[in-house]
Amino acid sequence: MDGARWDPSGELVWDQMPGVFALHLDRTFKGIEQLVHVVDVPGTVNIHARAEVGSRLQRRTWPTHLHQSRWSMHHRLLWPTKAKVWPLGVQRSRRGRANVSSTGDATMTGHDAQNEKVLDQFTRQAESYAKLTAVGSGASPSPFLNAIAPLATDRTLDVACGVGRLTLTLAKLTQHVTGIDLTAAMIDQARVLQAEVGITNMDWRVGDILPLPFPDSTFSLVVSQAAFHHLADPAAVLAEMARVCTRDGRIAINDLSPEPQTAGALNRAEKLRDPSHVRALPPSELRALGRAIGLVETAVSSYYVPKIPLEAVLAASFPLPGDLEKVRALYLADAHSGADTLGLRAELSAGQITIQYPMTLIVWRR
Repeated sequence: MDGARWDPSGELVWDQMPGVFALHLDRTFKGIEQLVHVVDVPGTVNIHARAEVGSRLQRRTWPTHLHQSRWSMHHRLLWPTKAKVWPLGVQRSRRGRANVSSTGDATMTGHDAQNEKVLDQFTRQAESYAKLTAVGSGASPSPFLNAIAPLATDRTLDVACGVGRLTLTLAKLTQHVTGIDLTAAMIDQARVLQAEVGITNMDWRVGDILPLPFPDSTFSLVVSQAAFHHLADPAAVLAEMARVCTRDGRIAINDLSPEPQTAGALNRAEKLRDPSHVRALPPSELRALGRAIGLVETAVSSYYVPKIPLEAVLAASFPLPGDLEKVRALYLADAHSGADTLGLRAELSAGQITIQYPMTLIVWRR
């Protein structure tokens, strides 16, 4: 097919839009011939080929560069196949570009698998989580809100907005806010809260945040609170937040963030309590995410939330069968010892355990 070629560096290049959906290329790699889907995102991709050659299952990766920007999942590149092939799935890379990776018929990407856990947990948690986050919501402005310094002219996006308490607060202070969350039950709770306060300069989206379903440079302020520890690829999500932010706009995150010496113990305990927990990053690692994509850090602060009764947290949790008592025992042991091995300042007073989550907020300018 004219217009498609492999250059000497191993990059696949085409100079004009091919007129058909399949290209037959004569280049193979160590006998592996593979069906490859090309995605509707320009930029660098990785093709992960998976094919059965003889009795062995082999996998190879070759970098390629896309010079066309309007290919869809229905357009494809096809090596003449002599081997059984599997369909390929798509996930976003760290810089918001597309990665094409083999998944097999019954295998999900890490991002998709994590989404399933989040949907399971937060569909069940939605109502109790709304009640939990109501505690202290009417208090003085949070450190995060002070650091963001929202402007009346801001068009704002709240990523993984949950039940929308931050979203609603920002709507009172900015021109317009969009809240997006994967879990419909959480957005349902957000709409209830919106109706209670009568705010109209906002809208809600139910959907994936990787990729974000918005054009480049749509918002002047892009925020995310208490979500990054649930993400399979926080770097990719931050890159997406930067992509939809205007030049000189602000990107801000506020997340659970233990010190390095307690991070391992805290993450193990939190994953036991909430199976959708992935990893809470220490402050230095959160800051490095912005540096890696060229964001300019303008504010950073670490702090502890006010004391929360452990039982209130557990009431909004759905651990695996048999794990609830294990979680309670972990926190109780930490409170009794006073060692603070979990980094949650667990205390036992009047027969009640309280904890304080360590948080780090960061604001960057794009």
